[in-house]
Amino acid sequence: GRRLAAIQQPTSALASQTIVRIEQAAFRARLDGSQLVGQATFLVAAAGTDAALLPLQPCSFTIESAFWNAAESRTAIFGADQTGKLLCLVDHSGELSLKWRQAANEVIDGRQSFALQFPSAPYRRLEINAHANIELAIDSGLIVSSQPSSEEPDRRNWLIELTGAANIRLEANAKRQTHL
Repeated sequence: GRRLAAIQQPTSALASQTIVRIEQAAFRARLDGSQLVGQATFLVAAAGTDAALLPLQPCSFTIESAFWNAAESRTAIFGADQTGKLLCLVDHSGELSLKWRQAANEVIDGRQSFALQFPSAPYRRLEINAHANIELAIDSGLIVSSQPSSEEPDRRNWLIELTGAANIRLEANAKRQTHL
């Protein structure tokens, strides 16, 4: 029975580790040219006392910086493991903000396609600020609203509730300018 005890040992050690997950995720971006540039805010729940690694997977965008939103904002530690998987070091529950950007995967005749992959969370939403002549379409999720921006009358704010789908295809179509 000694080998069995040795096998059981690591699992109980793992069980004592902190469990971290993203409870909510909000992705805000501005579409300029063929680039989405914005900020993502994750509500991170950490159950436990030790620091743990939170996988930011799947993730199609480039992360420029990461920080914790608190009274004193501090830089979050993140990086990739050997397999290229993005990980963030979490030692408390809180709000994690990322600055991110992603270029269109293809641009054909005024239509841009973005193959988006956002880390999974029970609740995710996407807000996009785009020029008023851009029409957005998404293959998984629900476009809840599209309102003119109060700060910039020539732009619109789109609110999209995302489903749990790992791959999201966002299309931005430039409406033809009709000259009467």
